[in-house]
Amino acid sequence: MPQVTFVHTSKNIDGNPNNLLLPIGLVALGTFLKQHKIETEIIHLEIEEEMDADFDLCDYLKSKDSHIVCLDLHWHYNSYKVIQLAKKIKTCMPTSHIILGGFTASFFAEEIMENYKEIDFIIRGDSEIPLLELIRSINNEAGFNSVQNIVWRTHSGIVKNPHTYIITSELINGMIYSNFSILKNKEKYAQLRLNNKEHCAKNSMSDQIFFYNCGRGCPVNCSFCGGSNISQKIINNRKEVIMIEQRSVIRELNNLVKNNFFNWYTCFDPYPNGDYYIKLFRKIRNLNLGLHFECWALPTRKFIDEFEKCFHPHSSKLIISPESGSDSVRKLNKGFFYSNKELLETLRYIETRNIQTQLYFTTGLPNERRKDILKTLILINFIRNNFKNVIINCSTIEYEPASPWFLDRHKYDITSNRKNFKDFYELHKTKSDIGYNTKYLSKEDINSALTLLVAESKCVHETSFFLETLSNDPTKLENISQLLDLCKSCRQFHKCF
Repeated sequence: MPQVTFVHTSKNIDGNPNNLLLPIGLVALGTFLKQHKIETEIIHLEIEEEMDADFDLCDYLKSKDSHIVCLDLHWHYNSYKVIQLAKKIKTCMPTSHIILGGFTASFFAEEIMENYKEIDFIIRGDSEIPLLELIRSINNEAGFNSVQNIVWRTHSGIVKNPHTYIITSELINGMIYSNFSILKNKEKYAQLRLNNKEHCAKNSMSDQIFFYNCGRGCPVNCSFCGGSNISQKIINNRKEVIMIEQRSVIRELNNLVKNNFFNWYTCFDPYPNGDYYIKLFRKIRNLNLGLHFECWALPTRKFIDEFEKCFHPHSSKLIISPESGSDSVRKLNKGFFYSNKELLETLRYIETRNIQTQLYFTTGLPNERRKDILKTLILINFIRNNFKNVIINCSTIEYEPASPWFLDRHKYDITSNRKNFKDFYELHKTKSDIGYNTKYLSKEDINSALTLLVAESKCVHETSFFLETLSNDPTKLENISQLLDLCKSCRQFHKCF
């Protein structure tokens, strides 16, 4: 049976890659095929090209007799690169079968099939059984009418098979996410950071990060998230969260330690007040792990206590995203609400446990006004002056397909020229912007406000010059360029702006 090759490629403009990471489930999906006697390999194109300037994907695929090529189109940033890669493969290997999957491909499946003839099949949502059925049908030259979840093309038009498959508890507990043997040049991939090609320091294997979530789905709707509850229903036909049994999680974590990964990173916290992780942490205290944990709400004291007992303080952190310093803006846009008062109380407790915390703030959320930006600046100022173990990050949020504000821009008073896949495809030929305006803030306003947030988070003074001015006269937020001029005399100006 011919080999199946998964190929990952990332948007990379002027040497600045947007996201070099593989989607979390890709290794598990490839391993699932191998378990069913299908020879499988995963190729990270940017890594191959970095290691060998003469690497040619088409020549490699021909040498492996790999005529079934699976391209992940999970993040919309990679839309242009993925379609261009499909065109290249189809040109050099006209008889190849190109299969797309992932959130972006699933959401825009019909449009992609109608406009890009190089794509032969798209699998919507969970892919394990549909991909296996599809590959068997291709190899046996059988019909595709019975393959669940696929969108495909016939001479008479686009066919959309029923989206009936959703991964079961039994199957998800048997999936193996840490089988790095199917990943070409796995050692190089292990050194990748979140969004760039910086590698670990020499002899610093303890910095290698393993991205793994303990389930799938989300119970809430953050306005800006393409993986929200409503998005999951559309993309994955998933109405409920599915959790992986702890015995299966422990198997994966043991395996990653054996493969010299000592830092686990997870962004899956659907039940912040539950005891799933508390029980898990108690079972893995002897694994010698670090953990970067993205909290979807505020962690409970019991969670914090078990986190501190289980993970190394120098390689672990709790990641919290208040987004805004305004309670009202946070309540409108976040699935799990908490007040500034509750946030500060939690940070104080985390501080007593000597745990590092990373906070993420943004601007440009629906219903955010200039007075709310001032509240965010004041909160950032207070936190950086009163907490020694807190790192503050500030960034904007791009307009995501399938997110609540994409699905109902009128409800959120959002205006954007991104409406279909072609818009994202054209956009990502070059460097992109946030892609939207709100009722109260333009794209330019949002970017300018972000400049202030970043500067305040980095400021070496107790209060930045511009925040001191704003505290006396909030109307000066109307002219941000004048506010920036206030800081030009500071020796740290170029580090902040």
